[in-house]
Amino acid sequence: MEENLYAIIGENLFLVEKETEKIINNLNVDPFNILTYDLEDDELLDFIQEISTVSLLSDKKVIKVKNPWFFYEKRDYDLSPLIRYFKNPKTETVLIFMLEKDVNQQFLISKEAKKYLRFETVEELEKSDLPSYVRDYFLGLNYNIDSDAITELLNRVDYDYQMLHNEISKLELLKMDTKDITLNDVNLLVPRNLEENLFELSTAVIESDKEKALQCYYDLLVRGVDPVTIVGNLANKIK
Repeated sequence: MEENLYAIIGENLFLVEKETEKIINNLNVDPFNILTYDLEDDELLDFIQEISTVSLLSDKKVIKVKNPWFFYEKRDYDLSPLIRYFKNPKTETVLIFMLEKDVNQQFLISKEAKKYLRFETVEELEKSDLPSYVRDYFLGLNYNIDSDAITELLNRVDYDYQMLHNEISKLELLKMDTKDITLNDVNLLVPRNLEENLFELSTAVIESDKEKALQCYYDLLVRGVDPVTIVGNLANKIK
């Protein structure tokens, strides 16, 4: 089994991307030598030429491959060069296929891939596992985060992985000096859930709570919600 041929499988492509980043980080590859091919947009022949070309440099190169359709559907392409590459890959190139599901076992290229690629499956985290996941993530960076801050953070991102890591990155930057994240930090930096904000806004307007209404309004603007949309939604809820 070649350690420079990978297939990462997961329904959540964000988690697949994160697992791919782990592999790349362990390789200590120069970012300049990390390439990405999306085979729904890029030509298959260009990709095959890239992996088949002998590098003039001794540095290791990583190629991430998104949407490798040939594992799932048949098209009028000759895949024999790719199969030959599986059998005899370039030692200086690490190839990582990013898959949303397992390959079609009936295809020849899938059978050959199973022989030569290292397959890894990324499992979805249960909702109940996310608090410990967030805590462990920050501990790995030598950060401390309060339990109530974790709860509020997950509520505000509605337990969405992509949003969660976007906000985690912001919190990292905000507290890079103290490395101590509190509930107040989350309240200041992380916008509320969109539906929750819209509901709170309409409630605040009905109750004539100007301070609360403005806070909800600005939270919505931070999330990129158009003011016309906000007013329209508010009018509907009041009706």
